[in-house]
Amino acid sequence: MDAEGISTASKFHESQVCPACQAAVREGEAIHLCSKCGAASHERCWRQSAGCRSYFCRRSARAEERGQPAITITRRDTDNLAPEQLLPASTAYPADRAGRGPRRVSKLAVAALIVAVLSAGLLGCVSLVLAAVALGLIANNSTLRGRWLALTTILLSIALMFGWAWALWMLPWNASRLQHLEFRDSPQALKDVPEPIRGSMRANVVVRTAGRGLVGKLMLGSGVIVSLGPERTLILTNRHVIDPQYQEGRSGPVAPAEIEVFFCSQERAAAAVKWVHPDGADLALLECRPTDVELPAAARLKLPAAAPIGAEVFAVGNPLDLGWTYTKGVISNIRERVINGRTFKVFQTQTPINQGNSGGGLYDAAGCLVGINTWTQDKGLAEGLSFAIAADHAEEVLRPLLAAPGPPEPAKAPVPPGPGPGAGAGGKGPPE
Repeated sequence: MDAEGISTASKFHESQVCPACQAAVREGEAIHLCSKCGAASHERCWRQSAGCRSYFCRRSARAEERGQPAITITRRDTDNLAPEQLLPASTAYPADRAGRGPRRVSKLAVAALIVAVLSAGLLGCVSLVLAAVALGLIANNSTLRGRWLALTTILLSIALMFGWAWALWMLPWNASRLQHLEFRDSPQALKDVPEPIRGSMRANVVVRTAGRGLVGKLMLGSGVIVSLGPERTLILTNRHVIDPQYQEGRSGPVAPAEIEVFFCSQERAAAAVKWVHPDGADLALLECRPTDVELPAAARLKLPAAAPIGAEVFAVGNPLDLGWTYTKGVISNIRERVINGRTFKVFQTQTPINQGNSGGGLYDAAGCLVGINTWTQDKGLAEGLSFAIAADHAEEVLRPLLAAPGPPEPAKAPVPPGPGPGAGAGGKGPPE
């Protein structure tokens, strides 16, 4: 045994592992540095093994025992190779060798596509992960093919997931189980309704808005007739009922949408936006031209519209697509809300308000319009918290109507409320 290679381990040798005991070499230990392979062995391991136990040395020893010459290729040998001595990339395999086998389609890519198709995107995340893994395996394995199959699965999974997200967004979450019972409005409902409730119900309309575009939303709300005539009928409502992209405080143009209005005479008419509040408040005015102006009626207006705390009020609207619904309560308080630096008066009332009441009227005991129902609190958090923006804030469009002579009041007659857009027209509207 050669004892010339014995030395003391330094910090340089701490990262090496003894090939005999597979333990790390520590600084200060007695080690043996092999002159053939350069491996560092513990001195005791080297003596017990009667030499170096590295893979290189053991393989060379076995070759010598069998009488085979030890072949060693050094970096110097490779550097001295001439270009013509290198094998070309197109070197063919000998005739008696099959070489690498034929390329096969990745089973993982096929499985990912099957999961995406059979689940119709419900397991989109699973198929997406499987296809991504298959794509990585194909990129690192020359015997696999199916890269386009994996890419197609990834794109298909993403498209299906977006499709499900869009479908869930468009579902009529604002519709309750009552809507599926398919209630109809009774044609005899308004026969014996006393004034001023009857007049306020005749002034109520259903407003249905369909946003344009691929992901346009369908929204239902209410409105109040403030001027009635065959040439021009004006309806006051909330802006969020007719503007799919409305956000509080937004004073820009209204997003394109198709707006329909349903009257108590069972007539429907297309409507256009005539006015929105210039300071971004949730108020808008619609204009339409109905043919029947006898059965509907304009709401009674009084400016300034006042209702003190404790005063009895009632609301008329279309909650959850249940058209021409009457509820009553009292004014709980009068609040203020600042929008774009301007202060707006808001009536807090305990009148029951639900989704679909937005844009409907809040009336005092005499039947005069005092506000437009706009907000309500989640019923899971609190009951009896509803809010209506005061009608005074639409004074610039209501004041000229008070000065203009209106059409004669038609004789009292049984007025059936219209069926509205039907139970199946519910859409996901904005929160009230």
